[in-house]
Amino acid sequence: MSFIPALALCWTCCSGFGQSADQIAAARDILSKAPPAELAAKCVELVAGAPSKEKVAVAAAVGHAVAKVNSQVTPAAVTAVATREPSVAPAIAAAATTELPNSAPAIAVAAIKSPRVNERDVRAAVIAAAPGQAVSIITALVQAKGAAR
Repeated sequence: MSFIPALALCWTCCSGFGQSADQIAAARDILSKAPPAELAAKCVELVAGAPSKEKVAVAAAVGHAVAKVNSQVTPAAVTAVATREPSVAPAIAAAATTELPNSAPAIAVAAIKSPRVNERDVRAAVIAAAPGQAVSIITALVQAKGAAR
């Protein structure tokens, strides 16, 4: 866990989803060194290790970074982070969607797999990140909700 203090130094004045290019680059550098099978766990580790006031910004940076490092692992990483830290689900989902707009429905569904995640917040964040995918996002979320019953 020696990389967490170094990454935490990158997040000093963040609020909302406000992450900088340097923060995304720092997360990307860390995640690019992880094997694909460990990417989701590494994302969780980065977000869980962030100071409380910075978790949302860290989650957003991690969402951007994991989408750039390995798009195939992105939904699993979003699920893992959202399950561990439900309050950051909209941030990581929106950030990942910004990088992978055609994957917006899958990312939204991945973000709401934990029952502790607020689906409305995720839906709004992901639609804001990929407004052209709104119908597909809503359809996927409705279908996922129906399948979970």
